[in-house]
Order: sequence, then C-alpha cells, then structure tokens
Amino acid sequence: MRAVTEDEDSNPTPVTITGVQRRCVIDTQPNSGAGCPNGLYGNAFAQATDEQVRAVTKPLSPPTISNILAIAAPAGGYGTYSRQQMQQILITAYTGFLAAKAESGRLTQGDSKTVINTGFWGCGAFGGNRRLMTILQCLASEIAGVDIVFWSTSEAGVKLATDARHWYEKIREDNLTVQCVMDRLVEEKFQWGVSDGN
Repeated sequence: MRAVTEDEDSNPTPVTITGVQRRCVIDTQPNSGAGCPNGLYGNAFAQATDEQVRAVTKPLSPPTISNILAIAAPAGGYGTYSRQQMQQILITAYTGFLAAKAESGRLTQGDSKTVINTGFWGCGAFGGNRRLMTILQCLASEIAGVDIVFWSTSEAGVKLATDARHWYEKIREDNLTVQCVMDRLVEEKFQWGVSDGN
C-alpha cells in the first residue's frame, strides 16, 4: 500500500499512522564485515541480497511502538528557491506537524506534548537544501506548536542542522512575523542541490 501525501493539485495531505510495531533495526551504515562496504541506504537496500540484509538486521524484542507522519517532500527544483516554493514547503511541513499534533491529542485524550523526530526532509533523492529545509521545519514546528528533534547520520549533518536552528532562533529574537521570516529567507538566495541518487 502506498500512502498518498499530496492531492491532484499538489496540496499537502499528510498521513499519520499510529501504533506501528518496530520489530527490528537495520543498520544502513557501511559495514564491510557484513558484506555491505557502501551501506544499505536507498537504492543499495533495494539491490541488497537477503544475506546482506540479514547480516545488518537485529530483532527488537519486545518491539517498540512508533507513530509515523508521512508528508511529501518537495521535488524537482533547481537554481534559487522562489518565495512560492518556500511557502509551499512551509505549508506542507505545518500541515503535517499539525496533523501529528491532532493525532497525539486524540490518542492521549487531552493536551499532550507532541515531539516529531525529523531530519533533512527532501534533501536526498530530491536535492533539497539542507539548511533551508531545517529552518522551514523550525518555523513550521513553532507555528504548529510542536517540538522537533533533528537526526543526522554524520557529525557534519548535526553541525549543519544546529547552525541552521541557531540562525532561525536568532532572527526570531526580533519577534518577526512569518512573512518577515520568509523575506529574510528569500534574501538568503538558497540554492537547490542535486539528487544523491537514492
């Protein structure tokens, strides 16, 4: 089954899936001893043998429970991000975060704190700008009233996300409106990257 996270007009339609049992951990990092010298991320996972996957998989017993938010990442950009592209990304992230908050409230029957674990959304196969995507998620989380925790597979990624978050927090000290924050982002002339092939 494929979750549809956009409608026919490319408007965000987030999907929340709750109570998912996580029964194993798959280490996608490079592991020569397991026959995966380049890791099993993305297309490498699709091409891996059963033996390679088993070698880097550990069962979880008892399983952990996950609540999942699926939102479509922006794709197909090049050059400088337009204000319209940035606004669409913000709306998409906000819509997804607000849906997760509503689902958390439904599950807990009250006023719960919603924490979303995220990363460089849309910055792999779609070539999004890591700094911009981090800042827009910070803004979306503030507007939606949720907390976000960033994850990265590298120290360089952690540093980039931390620096981007500090940039965002610094400009928010002036209590700028959302539109003023967007003006500052447009001034930065963020560039689309290239796909990592996954």
